[in-house]
Amino acid sequence: ESHGIEISETLVKDARERRGLHNIQEISVERADYPEHYFDVIMFWHVLEHLREPVKVLQNIYNWLKPGGSVNIGTPNPNPSMATPAAMGNATRESPPKVCCTLM
Repeated sequence: ESHGIEISETLVKDARERRGLHNIQEISVERADYPEHYFDVIMFWHVLEHLREPVKVLQNIYNWLKPGGSVNIGTPNPNPSMATPAAMGNATRESPPKVCCTLM
């Protein structure tokens, strides 16, 4: 079962009507509220750089993950040579990326 968060009313409507995705909320990630240990995987692509409170959101994401769950975070990188599979790893609840450890 997948869930989604989207702030654009138009994109939420498209996801529901044209793509059949009904577990999508029209809400910002800062205001989203999910139970603790709810998700196995969280995909968080090109959102972090737009947030006013990224530390708070990363803490929420960590809390939303089930033990053993993983988060995949993507952010823009001005250096294309860094965009390699080795540089873009997945973090797990037991082993969050260093940036999350620093921020939390």
